[in-house]
Amino acid sequence: MDEPILVMENIKYYVLNDTNIEYLGVDVGLDVLQTAVGGYIESIRPIGKYKVVYCNEEGMILGLETNVLASGLLKQVLVGPVVVGIEESL
Repeated sequence: MDEPILVMENIKYYVLNDTNIEYLGVDVGLDVLQTAVGGYIESIRPIGKYKVVYCNEEGMILGLETNVLASGLLKQVLVGPVVVGIEESL
């Protein structure tokens, strides 16, 4: 039996930096996500109202600074820019 395919449409994406939140758009592509985090993306388990969360896959290796805003919102230590996707506006 085939597994159902999860389709995520109408997701609004924001990049969280330690000092600001920037709107990226609706249903953005891989290139926008990679540019926002500054490299390859890594998916992080979302919590609360967040549907998807991405960070820089090599952020810790590269020595990126702790993202206090994203770490506090997502209740885990995250470094560098973090992209979140939600179904409503922040």
